[in-house]
Amino acid sequence: MWEMCCCCLLNLPLVGLWVQFLRIPYRVLFPIVLLLSIVGVYSANKNVFDLWVMLGFGVAGYVLLKLKYDLAPFVIAFVLAPLLEQSFAAVVGDVARTAL
Repeated sequence: MWEMCCCCLLNLPLVGLWVQFLRIPYRVLFPIVLLLSIVGVYSANKNVFDLWVMLGFGVAGYVLLKLKYDLAPFVIAFVLAPLLEQSFAAVVGDVARTAL
């Protein structure tokens, strides 16, 4: 709760600054975002494999964008898949115990 208050207090006066970022051309903004992403991914674990994973997901996202796939089903699947897996394992475990 405290973090949300600080975030609001800091961001409300800076709204004009954030709006100015929209005026930066895409050809300038894209390399900056890409560079910051690469530095962030590498600095998290100092592992080149993480960079390849990022590149793979980036290419997959670009292909899905070009093929006009909807993003919402993929997001829902990534969010709900672990819950579904846990529930399925619990049900299978209950069925296996009652069958014995």
